[in-house]
Order: sequence, then C-alpha cells, then structure tokens
Amino acid sequence: MADTEVVTLQSRRLQRVRNLKTRRHPDHSLTFLGPQFQRTVARPYRQFRQVCEAWEREIPADLLPRTRLEGMTRGVLRIGVSSSAHLYTLDRLLRGGLERRILDACGGSSPPQRIRLQVVAFED
Repeated sequence: MADTEVVTLQSRRLQRVRNLKTRRHPDHSLTFLGPQFQRTVARPYRQFRQVCEAWEREIPADLLPRTRLEGMTRGVLRIGVSSSAHLYTLDRLLRGGLERRILDACGGSSPPQRIRLQVVAFED
C-alpha cells in the first residue's frame, strides 16, 4: 500500500468514529404532548373544518362576509354577525330550514345540535 492510500484509509476510519461519537439521539422530552395535541387541537380542528365547509356552502354569498364562526361548545355552534340587521336576516333564513340543512351537512362524531347567533364587532 502506498502512503496516500494508508492516509485516506485512516481518515475514513477516523471519520466513521467521529460520526458514531457525534450521533444525535432523538429528543423524547416533549413526547407527552402528542396525545394532548390530538385531543385539544387536531380532533376539534377536523370537526370544525366540516362545520366551516357546510357553513360556506349553505349560507348566501351576500351574508357570508358578514358572519364569523366563533366556536362550538357542548353542541352549540356560535356564530358572530356584524350587525343586528344581518342577524335578523340570518335568523329568518335559519328558522326557514337553513339551520337543519347546515346541521345535517355537518357529519362527524359529534356534530352541532344548535346554532346560536350573536352580534360581534368585526375588525377591519
């Protein structure tokens, strides 16, 4: 063997040893957050996404920018409306059968049971 081959062989071995000594092990310090994240964020997001899609599909286009989905608690879907006039119009539509269509379109494990409207201040 030539001197250059010995040097490259030694440098390869040295690099392998360095790689073994500096190998990073996975950090398991935050693994406890996985189940909590699924419970508090991922599952409610999937459920709320179905509600959002049904809302956007069923609400008339002129009223949609005047409404905002506020949240859902214990089967009650809270909707924020920009003014009392729009709230009245939306309330008449919901009582005329639109509420049942929206609630039926929201499938999933625990769909909303009721829709509650409230006037909220919209930020520009």
